[in-house]
Amino acid sequence: MGVSNLAHDVFISHSQIDKCVADAVCSMLEQNKIRCWIAPRDVTPGRNYAACITEAIKLSRIMVIIFSNNSNTSGPVTNELEIATKYGTIIIPFRIEDITPSDEMEYYLSSKHWLDAITPPIEQHILKLVDIIKTFIQSPDLRKNNNLEHSNIKNLNVEKYNNDCIQNDTYKGNIKLVNNMKKIEGEEGKVGNKIPLHFIFIIDCSGSMSGAKINALNHTMSSLLPAIKEEFTKDKNTELLMRIIAFSSGAKWVLPSFKSISEFNWTDLIAEGTTDLGEAFQLVIEEFKPNTERQYFLPPILVLITDGQPTDDYKRSLSELLASPTGKNAIKLSIAIGRDADIEVIREFISNPEIPILQANNPEMMMNYIKWTFIVAKQVVVQSGNDVSDYIKNFTMSIPETTDYDEVW
Repeated sequence: MGVSNLAHDVFISHSQIDKCVADAVCSMLEQNKIRCWIAPRDVTPGRNYAACITEAIKLSRIMVIIFSNNSNTSGPVTNELEIATKYGTIIIPFRIEDITPSDEMEYYLSSKHWLDAITPPIEQHILKLVDIIKTFIQSPDLRKNNNLEHSNIKNLNVEKYNNDCIQNDTYKGNIKLVNNMKKIEGEEGKVGNKIPLHFIFIIDCSGSMSGAKINALNHTMSSLLPAIKEEFTKDKNTELLMRIIAFSSGAKWVLPSFKSISEFNWTDLIAEGTTDLGEAFQLVIEEFKPNTERQYFLPPILVLITDGQPTDDYKRSLSELLASPTGKNAIKLSIAIGRDADIEVIREFISNPEIPILQANNPEMMMNYIKWTFIVAKQVVVQSGNDVSDYIKNFTMSIPETTDYDEVW
């Protein structure tokens, strides 16, 4: 058998180009104990791909189709709809683009209630989808039928969910964590219909970083940004959201809220004072405390850049951070600037022996390592929906070689 003998609750039909959105939907549903089948994750290795798809649809109670321009012209998605119609599977179209269905799509979807996810933020619409599916699954009158109106759940009006806001802060989790976030500031105060990936640099701006180190850091960030912007702007499914913490005698956010990489500009940092690392960790804790304003579906990336030893009681804040859902699930990276950096503190922060500590002893190494952190961000997008071990296995292979550089710091 290619799939479990037990019926799945939901089969997720999607174009591979929309994988990031499909994975986000799958993640949220599974956080709510709704069993999902999604390709290619659940295809049995070595077994006929089409046979696995057919069997999975037959054993699923509901099909969610991620409807976009990509799926609208996808032969495999059309085939999946045909199979679902044949076996009476309930079909819920989740529309992420405002396009007219093709003739083939209209044949299968014309009588269906659509859940529109066109207006941002998309996370809100995924929550609505969860609520709709839970209503079906929990109803004793649920019947497998390819038209929602033919089921006995007459009080469920999918269309009203296109206008209502459903607040839900009960999700907890693992690498597929869905947690609440602050409002994202951009030119229009929104990320549009994309899945957000949150990226925070936690930067040591103490006196020991003054001079060549902070100058190299400022130069590196300013130099890399144009290429980073160009790379991530090409991504139609994911929005990279940036924020900076500067810590010295105290800690502060350099920006009041997250900014899209397309709107993000580097502001040169000044190095002076002590090294209050614990206060920086406290800012991260406060930012990611549960609230009801924003959700995230991809693990956030935290990058610590430091050259010395903490001067405050950082252990309490670090323990609190690592015990939180954010601390457990975030991809935590660190660049040690020079030989005086406290490697043990950095190792505590990373809290994963498989992730190496990057030792930057000159400006060239610093630039290569910072560039590498953005490569990790791309890997997180590509590997969305997988376990943390998959992220680590992929991005540790891409660490740049630095043996040819002279030590300066």
